[in-house]
Amino acid sequence: SSLQDTVAGVYRDRLGCELPSGDVLLRALQNSALDLATSALGGVRDLACGSAGNRAAILQWRPPDGPGGVRNGAELLGAYIRRYHGIDWRDIVLGLRFEDEDESVKGASYTKRGVKELRLLTNTLGCIRNSSHSTSDLCEAFYSFGLVDLLTWRLIGNVGKRAIGRLPRLPDASSPWREACFRCACALINISEKNECTAKKVGTNRELTLLLIESWGGVNMNDIRATKRGLPPLHLGLVAILNAARDEAPEGDVDDVVHYVLEREKMRKGVARANNLIQRRSR
Repeated sequence: SSLQDTVAGVYRDRLGCELPSGDVLLRALQNSALDLATSALGGVRDLACGSAGNRAAILQWRPPDGPGGVRNGAELLGAYIRRYHGIDWRDIVLGLRFEDEDESVKGASYTKRGVKELRLLTNTLGCIRNSSHSTSDLCEAFYSFGLVDLLTWRLIGNVGKRAIGRLPRLPDASSPWREACFRCACALINISEKNECTAKKVGTNRELTLLLIESWGGVNMNDIRATKRGLPPLHLGLVAILNAARDEAPEGDVDDVVHYVLEREKMRKGVARANNLIQRRSR
């Protein structure tokens, strides 16, 4: 299938995405491999959107015989996330650990190699977000690989600086990694819908839970009044996370924001049911 062929392209190109040496020709080869891998990942991301068959094909894909360290497409995507583990967003776009100083763009807070690395990571997160939608087996494979922990670190350890007594924030529009953060958050929400272990793990992490609420509603979690002004209907994965946060909390110690959002969702569903009943009776 076209999805299987595209995943195979991602697998082939990963070998050229290693950290560069001082050799100019080798650096050029590695940069080309980055471009190819990024394009292939973009293809997987798009093919996984809206097609259950293509999402299933990601897990069914197997690498050719030989060393590779991955057993299927889920682990291949996870390996790309693990490639950046321990490197924060700013160091990625600055190109630290990726290239020599003479590759930097004069007067800019990024490097050419850093921009390519961020694009590759963003596309990988898009693949995981799209492929984890309503696909239980793939979500289980992601969890077994340890992807939830990798995504948690990527989101929690790389958001806005914390002031004393304030929660971390998702980056604003001025941050080049804003889109990647939101894809990361959506991936965790999707996986939580179909994997109970993920929902429990995420729900017992208060900072992460509140960041996911922020990502879904676009509100400032340091201002609870902003949350009360409105939140869209909840994704089933986010509902699973919030229910886990409530169920796993010590008795009488449920977070105020979690309690409010769940109660608000219950009220919204009640109103929706009443409106549907009125519409049926009026026909």
